[in-house]
Amino acid sequence: MKLIFFRKLALGVISGLIITGALLLFFALILSKQDDPTKSSVLLSWIALGVGALAAGKLSALGVENKLIQALMTSATFVLILLALSVAFSDFNSASLLKALITALLTFSGAMIGKKTTKSVSSSKRRKNVIKRYSR
Repeated sequence: MKLIFFRKLALGVISGLIITGALLLFFALILSKQDDPTKSSVLLSWIALGVGALAAGKLSALGVENKLIQALMTSATFVLILLALSVAFSDFNSASLLKALITALLTFSGAMIGKKTTKSVSSSKRRKNVIKRYSR
């Protein structure tokens, strides 16, 4: 494994945690202005967690050759950190495991979405060059 693998992993996980925390603070500000904030607090916390997980996966997989391993490692690291925070600051129950599974899937899918590798682009360029060369 190359050093860029671990740098991208750390960048993705830290940025995902920062994005999740920033969204939670923003949503808390929005909820503090409402009459009954309990109505939408669960929904907004799920949205913040989902956006942070997708961002963590996407940012960790940018420019990496093997996205599958990067996605698995990022999702595992992100979920373990969130589970540790969940155990430290709140109660741990079956809903926490469901959130962990959904977060892992979102982080994995965030890493896997996007462009295909540059090999397909270079092979299509090569194919066009071959067609130009032999079409005369």
